[in-house]
Formats: sequence, C-alpha cells, structure tokens
Amino acid sequence: MPQTNDPIGLTLASLGAGSTTGAALLTAGMVVLKSLVAPSEADEFPAQRFYVISITLLLGIATAAATGWSLSKALDDPWRRGVIAALSVFGFALLATLAMPI
Repeated sequence: MPQTNDPIGLTLASLGAGSTTGAALLTAGMVVLKSLVAPSEADEFPAQRFYVISITLLLGIATAAATGWSLSKALDDPWRRGVIAALSVFGFALLATLAMPI
C-alpha cells in the first residue's frame, strides 16, 4: 500500500468524514420518520417508530465506522485504522447528540 505524506491530515479527514456521514444518515432517518408520522398519530404505533429509530441508529454507527476505516486505507497499520473507525463512531455520537434537539 502506498504510504501517505500527511498521516495526521488523513486521520483527521477520515474521522471527520466518518462522523459526518453517520450523523447525516441518522438525521435523514429522523427527518423521514418525522415526515411520515402526523401529529395526530404521535401516540399510535410506538413500536414501529422505535424500530425506525433503532435501524437508523445502527446504520449510522456502521456507516461512520466503515467510512472511517475505508478512507484511512493509505495507513498500513490496521490497528490505527480500527482506532480511526472507533473514534468516528464517537464523533458520530457527539454530532447526533448535538443535532437531537433540532
């Protein structure tokens, strides 16, 4: 594999991209859920809303980790790539928590 000239820049870019793609996926899922549920139906079908939220949360976590892992492929060490993927998930959680009130 080719060695990158700027491993710190690559790491930060991979972390940022992984975090934002996961958070964007979760936000899109919440927008879809909010648009499908009318205010008059807010108390009906709580299980279906729970499933939609759970699926978008798990997909957001998987997307954040996969994006962080795949964008850092120029690094030769798989341990570092795994750390980048894990930190992308934590960044995703931070961004999702910040976007929750909106």
